[in-house]
This record gives sequence, structure tokens and C-alpha cells, in this order.
Amino acid sequence: MNIILTESQKAELANSVYTFFEGPGHGWLKVPLSHILMLGIEHDITPCSFISRRHGYLEEDDDFGTFQKAYYSAIGDGKVKLQIREIYSVNAPGISMHRFYGYRLKIEERKNASIRPMIRKLKGNSRSRKV
Repeated sequence: MNIILTESQKAELANSVYTFFEGPGHGWLKVPLSHILMLGIEHDITPCSFISRRHGYLEEDDDFGTFQKAYYSAIGDGKVKLQIREIYSVNAPGISMHRFYGYRLKIEERKNASIRPMIRKLKGNSRSRKV
């Protein structure tokens, strides 16, 4: 994985503290969608994860590892440790009430005005509209 980020993007990732929600039997890492897009893993996340308007909840068995590999690849192994705070809850704070990640991401990209400009900016895609 060869991820090239600006120094400010690396600093944003390095200074972030992610929340790991754990319930009986399963857990999810809450990650801003902007970080998922920044690392270019938006299409590598499985339908086992969930999505809200601004965050992905990456399931612990597969998608957490995908994020972790991309994170260390982007920042540089050993330079910064992934900062995680853990929260245990019997209901794993309603995470499963969010939409499944898989097929909903494309709909979110089109509908959610807060994500659309972010995607264009991160992908260097400045489209001009025809009037």
C-alpha cells in the first residue's frame, strides 16, 4: 500500500484519538469518513461495518485491520502509535442502528453535501458545473 499524504494530513491522523466501542461479542472502531477517504480505503470496507453521516464504524475482525494497515502505511510504521480509547457498552451505543457500510457509501457520496466536497478535495477532483 503506497499512500501519499501531505504533512498536515499526516498530522491530522497522528493527532486523532479514535474510539473503539465494544459490546458483548463484537466491537467497532469509530473513524471519521474523511480519514477513510484520505487513506483511500473507502471501497475496501466490508458490509460488516456501519456508516453514519460523518463516521464509519469499522468492525474489529477485518475492517479495523484494513484501516490500521493504511494508517501505518501513510504515517510510517513505528513513528506514531494509533491512539484508541475503549468504551464498553452492553448495547455498543446503537452502532447497529446505523446503515451497513457496503452499498450505502455510494448513496452517501451522492446525497450528503458534507461528504461530496470532501471526496473531491481528497481525490483532487475539482469539477465545475455546467450552467
